[in-house]
Amino acid sequence: MEDGFPSLLEFPPYSAHIIKIDMFFYISVLRGFISDKRPSNKIDMTYLYYLPFCNIFISGDKLHKRTAHYFMKKNQEFIWAPDLKNDLLLLNKHYEKLPLKIKEQGLFSFATYPPEEDIFLTTRLWDKFLPRWRTTKLSSKTLANNDKLFEQIKKHSKSTTRMNLLNQLIKTLIQI
Repeated sequence: MEDGFPSLLEFPPYSAHIIKIDMFFYISVLRGFISDKRPSNKIDMTYLYYLPFCNIFISGDKLHKRTAHYFMKKNQEFIWAPDLKNDLLLLNKHYEKLPLKIKEQGLFSFATYPPEEDIFLTTRLWDKFLPRWRTTKLSSKTLANNDKLFEQIKKHSKSTTRMNLLNQLIKTLIQI
């Protein structure tokens, strides 16, 4: 606090965050670290404005891969989008191996949580950001165990539009 006033970092921290990103961008362009030939680079950098509001920042943008870590806190993680896509393919293969009887019960019946094996990026992210997920289970009144909701979904998914289905699901959830 200088002269009785809080610093820019203390008083409006989000404004300070934006200023840091913009200053970094302009200095990097002037020094040739970021190309001035791609007008989209400035727009790409503005996505970093969202960093204070997330734990995980996922992007397939090379500029984000090179710069995001400068603005992230220790409790945040950058995920390269191709890595996540590969992990989702692995998850899909994992779930495809389940018996048809289990898969017919719907996604929420077997994929409320990621698989326990830490070979999956998704599992490791859950371990880091939701560390109690392995010991804390949902109550018995979950979407997966709610026969009434499951029947409503099956009934309406065959005969209605997406919007009507959504409205019916909301009404059913309110009744639960």
